Amino acid sequence: EEYGVGGKRRSAGKAAAATFVGFLVCGLGPVVPFILGVPNAGGTALGGTALAFAAIGRAKSRWALSPWCQSCLETLTIGLCAAIVAFGIGHVLNDVFV
Repeated sequence: EEYGVGGKRRSAGKAAAATFVGFLVCGLGPVVPFILGVPNAGGTALGGTALAFAAIGRAKSRWALSPWCQSCLETLTIGLCAAIVAFGIGHVLNDVFV
């Protein structure tokens, strides 16, 4: 009942498939500008990623207890912090292995 979720059982397989597709789509987003050879691919990827995180935060606000703008900002902040950490790790590993 909490967050408007009823007591009915849901399919774990459908949830897993939806999660996989979500990660696949959102994970490919930042890579696409590099694959397509877009000028300023880094900036385009960053902007697209920020928009994706903001959209996820907006969608999350449908069942979250916080207002949509707060949910959007929280998701955007967490996502971009994770992206910065991932970029830093990739940079260090590039220096180590290349």
